[in-house]
Amino acid sequence: MATCHSLTWINNELVGDPLDLKMFEATKWVYEESQMSMSALQSTAVTVRPPNADLSSESALQLAIMHQFPFSSELQRMSVLVNQIGPRHQMQVFGKGAPETIVTLCDPSTVPHTFSEVLTDLAKQGFRVLALAYRPLDMPWHTCRKLARVDAEKNLTMLGLLALRNTLKPETAPVLQELREADIRTVMVTGDNIQTAVSVARECCMIPSGQKILMLNALTPIPPETKPTLSWSVAGEPGDASEISSSINIPLSSVNENSYQNGASVICNVPVERPFCIAMSGKTYALVRPNYPELMEQMLMRGTVFARMTPDQKTQLIQDFQKLGYCVGMCGDGANDCGALKAAHAGISLSEAEASVASPFTSKTADISCVPKVIREGRAALVTSFSIFKFMALYSIIQYVSVLILYTIESNLGDQQYLYIDVYIILAIAVVMGRTHAYPSLATRRPPGSLSGVHVIASLCIQIVLQSGFQAGAYSYLESNDWYVPLNVTDPNSDNINCSENFVVFFVGAFQYIWVAMAFSQGKPYRLPFYTNYLFLLVLSLLVLSTFGLMYVAPYKLANFFQLTSIPAYEHWTFRYILTALIVSNFLLSYVTEVLILPNKHVMGFLRRLRRKKQPKNRYKLVEQSIQADPGWPHIDSKR
Repeated sequence: MATCHSLTWINNELVGDPLDLKMFEATKWVYEESQMSMSALQSTAVTVRPPNADLSSESALQLAIMHQFPFSSELQRMSVLVNQIGPRHQMQVFGKGAPETIVTLCDPSTVPHTFSEVLTDLAKQGFRVLALAYRPLDMPWHTCRKLARVDAEKNLTMLGLLALRNTLKPETAPVLQELREADIRTVMVTGDNIQTAVSVARECCMIPSGQKILMLNALTPIPPETKPTLSWSVAGEPGDASEISSSINIPLSSVNENSYQNGASVICNVPVERPFCIAMSGKTYALVRPNYPELMEQMLMRGTVFARMTPDQKTQLIQDFQKLGYCVGMCGDGANDCGALKAAHAGISLSEAEASVASPFTSKTADISCVPKVIREGRAALVTSFSIFKFMALYSIIQYVSVLILYTIESNLGDQQYLYIDVYIILAIAVVMGRTHAYPSLATRRPPGSLSGVHVIASLCIQIVLQSGFQAGAYSYLESNDWYVPLNVTDPNSDNINCSENFVVFFVGAFQYIWVAMAFSQGKPYRLPFYTNYLFLLVLSLLVLSTFGLMYVAPYKLANFFQLTSIPAYEHWTFRYILTALIVSNFLLSYVTEVLILPNKHVMGFLRRLRRKKQPKNRYKLVEQSIQADPGWPHIDSKR
């Protein structure tokens, strides 16, 4: 515990792996870096000693860490060569790592017969368990330094098991509950023992209380050319009668024979009822993935705990979920997670160490409370992008319809009118429209993921029809008035802009840009209401007031600047009032369509049916359908 670690001094602070740090602090020993000078040794080394040790005495215990075989995820262990400073200069090797790995390196006579039982019991209680072992080396340092790792880490003496409890952070369970309520699936991928991982998954309610756990095991095939033999074990709550105690071998059902070949068998002692979840180790994952691809897809759909996973396997697991069509997020805090963090669609590093380099997001707090926030902000950003896209599309269509109507009478919008629309209205809205914050809670329904989605296309089409209809309706209302005089297009000295047709089309169109911006800025369930974006609200208010002012009470010079015709205000107030009513009705209908009609579940269901979609696009939905269509899956039978 005092020597087998990778700690070092940086800026007068002992830093390194958190587990190593806690382990060393528990010994209360002293860590020093010193220059050693002995008859057989000249080196700068790390030394550790008990507190208050009398260094003037030759019998004082002091250990020098001479060489380190660093921790390897593939080997699941680390070791150090240590010199016991004193007259004898005794060299020793100390190692720690995964118990199932260390025990294979130990002399069997030094391993207690209760080793497996104690290890399983500790793991089920949620402890992170490491095995400790050592071996004295009867050779001088200059010989030890040439020792290969495989030679140093053999014939070890088992010292015991080190159990560490990493208590669940108070934020973990509520965050997982929030994700579950939002129909977001959570999976544990860890390098720890599978029993420890299952215990932690139960504690944080990732595995619901009372739910059965199927543990899939794969045995290495002999000969290697054959497929591995599969076995199941079924477990319930800790201490439950259904917990694994004895097993019966049962042949797999003949259904899906093509997926289970070469004598594969099931091991269980109780029938399994749905719902259940699946747990597997990295060794099993590595054997099932290439040999049973169909089964692997099903395992991914029901898998909740993946334990003893190497860094490469974590990356492969992320990629396998992505192949099923999942949008995958990954949280990690160590160097072992770098590959998976980089492969995920959204990787979140919970530390500022190595993982933060590979991850696009780094959390300042070392817990998963940031995950819902990242999802909320991501969804809000996606919805905002789509809203701005739809706004710019409608801006082009509205202006196109305005110009098209005016072209029918050989008129057009004036240059100053174009500037008023493009700079004063559109630019101002585009700058502040995307500043609305995310909604504080996660929605169960995902936002549209494609610009060509039926919801986006339907929204655009309906708004195009509405805005075009109101422009045409306002123009028709103008023509129905007795005082209306059509534009005289035969006058060669006229630019045909300063006319009543231009007046109506310009103002109706100007307000439509504002209305569609408000309609496309709908709030719940992904963003706050648009009126919480105070800058956006201020801009909209200024635009509405200034446009109404220009329409009703514009001074002669200002009206002349914008090339607006003079409709007698006192004589034709009724026309202006009805035009205002049309403009307000335009807003109400546009807003209600976006906020109330299109999000309605019956309308959305109708739009989905219009697509005539024969089958789901995502692979995981097809796999889920196949599982649901097979009530006996995974074909565990309790009959002998």
